[in-house]
This record gives sequence, structure tokens and C-alpha cells, in this order.
Amino acid sequence: MLSYERKIQVLLQRYLSNILHQNDVVVERQWPAFPRDKRYSPRIDVAIGPFATETKLIDRYDQLSRTAKPFLDHCFDIFKENMRAFNPGIFLENHNGYTNFNQNARCFIAIEIEKSGSRKHRLGDIVNASALGRIGLIIAWDAAALRSFLRIITYFDFLREVKKNTFQTANVAILEKEQFLYILDQFINH
Repeated sequence: MLSYERKIQVLLQRYLSNILHQNDVVVERQWPAFPRDKRYSPRIDVAIGPFATETKLIDRYDQLSRTAKPFLDHCFDIFKENMRAFNPGIFLENHNGYTNFNQNARCFIAIEIEKSGSRKHRLGDIVNASALGRIGLIIAWDAAALRSFLRIITYFDFLREVKKNTFQTANVAILEKEQFLYILDQFINH
């Protein structure tokens, strides 16, 4: 898994350098969300900054979202295809405004990669990616992990529909590892 993290770190840095030409956008692996705090501090597998550790970066993340919109749209389109294949009746209207959902993000994109964790780990991955990133990307290692993540998202949507307490995931896209590499390849090499 570490080699996959390194690979997407390099590919993301190359892609972002090509489209942004700015020094404040960095890609870090095992990024601590609250490094100097005594509270629980999740580590994001791959995080794209600039990092909002001292102040909110709402305008900067808005600008980055606009610049990277074709890439992000493609990620969310593949995610919606994954959801429709998993549950043809699902309607993802709450994912339409994904780039503006988390105004108080700590990083631009939070990517969690899950290979072998339990459902509780996957639940935590979704919460951390959504809460800490303006955009949260979940990379499922295989088809079984993908189905598990999609079941969790479907459950959150069900709770929202029946007006129960839930966690909102409008800024989260879930992809398989090969799907994400394919998207990166399309945007770097074309």
C-alpha cells in the first residue's frame, strides 16, 4: 500500500504542477490533521494542501476547485457509476455541490486508501476524508472494499432520507485503486 501511496503522490504532484504552476499546492503522505494538538489527530493517507492549520482557506480552495474541476468531475462521475452499479435506485442529489460542501476544510483533498481494514476503519476513513478535506476521495483496494464503502454511503443516505441523525458525505467520492490511476493517467498524459 505504501508504494501505491507514493505512486499517487508523485502523479498528483505532477498533475497539479501542470495545471496550477503555484508553490503552495503540495501533496503529502501520512499527513497529521492536528499535529500540535493533544486531541485525536487522524493521519490522512495522502493530503493535498495548502493546509489550513492556522486559518481557513475558503477562497483558495474555491479557486483550486475551479481549476481542478474537470479532474474532480471525472472522479465524481466514476463514483456515481459505481453507486448506480451497486444500487441502481440510488439518487445522489446531495453530491451535486461537492466542491462547496466543506467550507471549513483543513486540506484541499483528503485521500484515504483502504486495503484491509474493518467496516469501522472504513467508516472512519469516510468521516476523516469528508471532515478534513474540501474534497474527500476514498480509494478502495478491491471490489470487496468498494462494495463495503458503498454500503456505508448508502446507509448514510438512507438515514438522511428518513430524517435520522447522520453524517453528510456530499464531498466524498469512492473509487477503486485502478479507477483512480486511470483518471490520473488521463489527466497527466492527455
